[in-house]
Amino acid sequence: MSHRVKILCFMAFVALILHTVSLLDTHPDQDECAFGPVSNQRYRELLAEAEKYQWRNWPFLIWTEGTLQQLLNAQFLTMINDASSPYEKIATMHAILRGIGADFLYIQPSSTDPFAYVSERGGWISFGYQINVNRLALFYPFGRTGWLIGSLAGPKRSSSLTDFDRKHPQGDVHLVVHYPNPFDPIPDILHRGPKSCPGVPNSDLVSNFFPTGK
Repeated sequence: MSHRVKILCFMAFVALILHTVSLLDTHPDQDECAFGPVSNQRYRELLAEAEKYQWRNWPFLIWTEGTLQQLLNAQFLTMINDASSPYEKIATMHAILRGIGADFLYIQPSSTDPFAYVSERGGWISFGYQINVNRLALFYPFGRTGWLIGSLAGPKRSSSLTDFDRKHPQGDVHLVVHYPNPFDPIPDILHRGPKSCPGVPNSDLVSNFFPTGK
């Protein structure tokens, strides 16, 4: 074996080790969460259900963001029902995203109490996650870090609602996926916030995140 081939083999071995190590950072503290009345025990039941569903129903490799987005939203609708509270919905969303190895980063709006802010002004609560897309696509050629957003619809107070807002009434949860793309880069927003778990509304505000009429 020539010296050049040995160097190339060594470099490939190092790349494989680094790739494997990057998949081991699972942030286990993010599975210690409780969501208001949804206990950590209940969350772990949801996490086990989410992982079992993904193992049985998802393809082995997911190469496109559109496919992943469709799978996530379909799974969410399968795991909740019309009676699910906002607490259960946020816990289920977190379980589904943790099931694929996503890492919770932030909540927006970035005010002291985003639920109070949205309750007063209307809009969405957005939970930002990042994921090593190699967990889903084995070796993704255009980068490693993907951006996932789970959004919970609050009151509709704006007079200029978009078609997307009308499609998703108060209490809806919708998940959006962005894979790394050198031609449409992810904005510089993937920064870790101070909390390991997504927040939930307090009892005085939770009615603003139920579907209207509930």
